[in-house]
Amino acid sequence: MFGAEFEQLKSEGNKIIPIEANKVKIVSMEFLLDDKSKAIIWRGPMKIKALKQLIADVEWGELDFLIVDLPPGSSDEPLSIVQTIKDLDGMVVVTTPQQVSLLDITKSINFAEVTNTPILGIIENMSGFVCPHCGEITNIFKKDGGKKIADELLIDFLGAVPLIPAICVAGDAGKPAVLVDEESENIFNKIIEKLENKLNI
Repeated sequence: MFGAEFEQLKSEGNKIIPIEANKVKIVSMEFLLDDKSKAIIWRGPMKIKALKQLIADVEWGELDFLIVDLPPGSSDEPLSIVQTIKDLDGMVVVTTPQQVSLLDITKSINFAEVTNTPILGIIENMSGFVCPHCGEITNIFKKDGGKKIADELLIDFLGAVPLIPAICVAGDAGKPAVLVDEESENIFNKIIEKLENKLNI
């Protein structure tokens, strides 16, 4: 999605140098693979060690934000993050509107409570399909599920990201949608503004 899929991580001294694309510094296990089609099949301890290394041993330099994109749920990865980064500002929970996804995020919310990790808010992804021809919205995966659970649990609702074809097209072209599609830019900027207010930035 950043046009960096063929990059590989390098090191200087004992530090890993992150890949930089579109003014964002990125590290990923993907950048360590010679064959990108192969799956990484590791048990928990190996995943945890690699994750800690990608945080502690990277020459990040000065950052505005450090964002860790994790799989849903309460597996090894999020637990390792909260144990490694002691002064986390918090976590953002992403869901889709349908019931099965909402059941999953209750686990993430419970995980945050047990580990004393602040929840910055909930984002609803795939929130209706926007027709590129007429602009009509079709709620393929129901509607407002993320907002409803945010209201029920007294968690801030940060916004909804609809299924906009331009986001997919931009991602496949290796360009963040916010740089090439005005509608996407407006949607994400509203979410960012709420997060900045929440963090007093």
